[in-house]
Amino acid sequence: MKLKPIGNRIYLQPSPVKEITDSGIIIVNTIKEQYSTGVVLAVGSKCLVVKVDDSVMYTTTSGTNVDGNIIISEDELLAII
Repeated sequence: MKLKPIGNRIYLQPSPVKEITDSGIIIVNTIKEQYSTGVVLAVGSKCLVVKVDDSVMYTTTSGTNVDGNIIISEDELLAII
C-alpha cells in the first residue's frame, strides 16, 4: 500500500527486534519494550528534519500500526540514527 502522510507525520517500516547485539550482549525485554527503530518510507509536507530512507528511533508506544508499518508524528521521534 502506498501512503502519503499528512502534515508532520511519517510512514515508517519497523526494523526487526534483535535478541542479541553484534557484540554478543543479550537485550532484555524491558529494553526492547522502551524503543524501536525503523526506516522512513514516506514523509508529510510539513516534516522538517526527517527524509525518506532515514533510519529513526521511536518509543514503542508511539504511532499507529497500518499493515505492519507505523504512522507517527515527527515530534514523537527520539533520534535519527
